[in-house]
Amino acid sequence: SGCNHPSIEYGEYLSTLAGCTWCHTPINATQQSIPEQSLAGGHEFTIGTFVVRAGNISSDKETGIGNWSLDQFIARFRQYQGERGRTIPLGEDGFNSLMPWTMYADITDEDLGAIYTFLMQSEPRSNEVTTYERLGSKL
Repeated sequence: SGCNHPSIEYGEYLSTLAGCTWCHTPINATQQSIPEQSLAGGHEFTIGTFVVRAGNISSDKETGIGNWSLDQFIARFRQYQGERGRTIPLGEDGFNSLMPWTMYADITDEDLGAIYTFLMQSEPRSNEVTTYERLGSKL
């Protein structure tokens, strides 16, 4: 075993495979990920009259998920398990997330733990993300 903990490497592998890294990293004008902003969120998706942006999942404690415990991280996925997970009502703001929660709700604790370990050792990126915006006005 080298200097890297295997679960960090495995977590990076899973994060790449599941699309976490791509979706939660902003892209430039040519649709390429911006490596210096890896996991900082802000990747924009336009849906009708709204822009939805991926959240900051870097280890930043202010604007990312750096304060999340492993249990909180796993619970965030588990709430979307089963039938109940497919019928979670929209938030009070009437918005939903593009994150395919139900697809990822059954990932094993071990695999979520590896992803969590990878994210927590990632470079903290200070980036406050406005998740939803109506085109033409801030929400």
